[in-house]
Amino acid sequence: MTLDALLHHDIHLILVLLFRELKHYLFLSAELFAGFAVVMAYLRYTGRTQFMQMNAIDMIGSFILGGLLGGIFSSSMSFYDYIVSLVLSVWMLGTLNYLYLHSDFFHHATVGDPIPVIKDGKFLMESILAKNTKVDILNITSQLNLKGILSFRDVAYAQIEPDGSLTVVMEQGELPAMVIVYAGGIRDEALKIIGKTVGDLFADMKIHRIDSINDIFLAEYVRGSFRYICKTGHAFPQY
Repeated sequence: MTLDALLHHDIHLILVLLFRELKHYLFLSAELFAGFAVVMAYLRYTGRTQFMQMNAIDMIGSFILGGLLGGIFSSSMSFYDYIVSLVLSVWMLGTLNYLYLHSDFFHHATVGDPIPVIKDGKFLMESILAKNTKVDILNITSQLNLKGILSFRDVAYAQIEPDGSLTVVMEQGELPAMVIVYAGGIRDEALKIIGKTVGDLFADMKIHRIDSINDIFLAEYVRGSFRYICKTGHAFPQY
């Protein structure tokens, strides 16, 4: 074989190898693009365009989707399996987020409710010592100090929010606004905090001529009374 023939053969071999590598990386790019497209479509559909908008379900889902996106670097997963897995994961997260928004039971089970720790200036020891809450008093003290509150003596009411932040009221007899009804579902834990019952809620609804709980989009308890925002957009009572 002549030198020219050897050179031509080597160039041909190099081009074949380069084409194979290029084909591999183009396919990898297509998988990445498809994965990002599916995830971005899900985020836009659910309105989760910023990190602060994400809830616990989204945080767990990000690990699942991250693992699937990383799966493209494994030759054991086909492109078809990859896309189907992404779509199924996004569908599952969408379903869980729907339940999170429309089911008080599911919201309570996945995210939790605010934990009151001080009411009327007194520590609520039942909430603080409950095994399923794991209240960190030292952390609460630090958060109070950051708010410029130097003593528990100045606190009339305090509750730990589901995200770990602290809500504090310093005026006796005042409570932060409590969401009592959301999208037709009654939040029993919120009623318990304000010392009201479902009967009290229905009696107040009757005063404002609201016939059904399903007519209410949002009901809150603020400054000692219920306030309703109906699905028609009307609010009762009107201030």
